[in-house]
Amino acid sequence: MLPPDNRLTDKYYYEKAKKYGKSCSTPFFVLSVMRNIKNPSAKPKIGFIVSNKIDKRAVVRHKLKRVFSDIVYKLLGGFKAGYYYIFIIRFKGLTATYEEISSQINKVLSEISFL
Repeated sequence: MLPPDNRLTDKYYYEKAKKYGKSCSTPFFVLSVMRNIKNPSAKPKIGFIVSNKIDKRAVVRHKLKRVFSDIVYKLLGGFKAGYYYIFIIRFKGLTATYEEISSQINKVLSEISFL
């Protein structure tokens, strides 16, 4: 589980990052990244979105969030400080293995060096 300092909880920043952030897409998720203008030296804030379209059951959606959260927790050092990261999980993420998701997140983190 992510530390409380690294969790993105405010809906305002979710919407802003989705709308104005730069995004990178994979078969399993879309990563939207936006700079924290108010506090550029703050810890990275990370959030997850799993739509009802993925599965109607909350148990399944929460399990998917926990898998992504666990992978991100292990890779927390690869996230730059002063940014908001939003993972919008796609349907294929439901059937993907832990290793596949982990490798895709590593790949995306290395690609977003354009920030």
